[in-house]
Amino acid sequence: MALYMAAAMHDYDHPGRTNAFLVQTSHHLAVLYNDHSVLENHHVASAWRLLISDDRFNFLSHLEVAEFKRLRYLVVQLVLATDLKKHFDILAAFNAKMEATEGCCIDWSVEQDRLLVLQMIIKMADINSPTKKRDLQIRWTQAIAEELYRQGDEQKSRDIPVEMFMDRADPQLAKLQVGFIRNIVAPLFNGYAAAGLLPGRLDSITDDTEPVVGQQIISDSKANRGAKFVSPIVINLQSNFNYWEGRMQLEQMEERRKQAKAIFQLAALKAEQWQQRYELQRRDGPPLTDCGEVPCPGDETASQSVSGAPYGVPVDGQEGRVAVPVDTERSDEFLDVNIEDMDGSAERTETFSS
Repeated sequence: MALYMAAAMHDYDHPGRTNAFLVQTSHHLAVLYNDHSVLENHHVASAWRLLISDDRFNFLSHLEVAEFKRLRYLVVQLVLATDLKKHFDILAAFNAKMEATEGCCIDWSVEQDRLLVLQMIIKMADINSPTKKRDLQIRWTQAIAEELYRQGDEQKSRDIPVEMFMDRADPQLAKLQVGFIRNIVAPLFNGYAAAGLLPGRLDSITDDTEPVVGQQIISDSKANRGAKFVSPIVINLQSNFNYWEGRMQLEQMEERRKQAKAIFQLAALKAEQWQQRYELQRRDGPPLTDCGEVPCPGDETASQSVSGAPYGVPVDGQEGRVAVPVDTERSDEFLDVNIEDMDGSAERTETFSS
């Protein structure tokens, strides 16, 4: 009963903003709850206030005082457990309980052990969207992302730095999902599965067992060596992780393409400027010997070393071609670029390293 009630209450009257935002903006809820689990305290307090506000709503009125008090304690503890700031503490406590050499595993006669299991359950229910079928998972992700973007919009309007993944102009949705699944969701379900509590079955591993595509996000417990844990939850989680990981790689490729385009445009502009300087110098004065941080056009020594070269180093003395970095954070890999391609859509003709 406590678990069902906590699940129903855990996001009641949610304002669509994160705890961090409420604290940062001194929201009245943050002030009320002293910056501590602001949303979670608000959800359970508001829901409970509604429950007891009218006899028509209060389906617990028949309980004895001690029963009512005990139920309320459990509901409050379960809703507060959904605060992600408590995530790693709860997961660590559960894993330590399962891995202890003495007093190992859950003792169902111990109240705190039962509460710990219930906290794990409501946490899995709270962040379970990556365990759903693909179409549902994408719909949930898009809805959650829109909530984050609206917070980002408000942060911009208040001239507050926009938090990562909340800028609709730079969403990085796939990266968000990959990190969320890898660091938050998968370890939670891994721990629960390793305890033998997650619904599913063990299948023997044979030569015909289908391998996991991509990184295996759900691992087999030590006790299950030689067997594979099979569950619709696990299958969906792995499938969704692989999907978002693939999307993230495509997004990273697109980002590098945009960076390369900007580099191409800069290289073309600089090459044109250098060529103009060279032509003026050749026409009006002695050969140009000092071009600052870049090789002078026509300088035969320019092609002898590419390592650490700035944008637009001539390639093997070929007129109209320059070497530009492949990655803006590296200087040891370059592209052979046609500087006449002023719109930045030049194709990679050759990649070489210094």
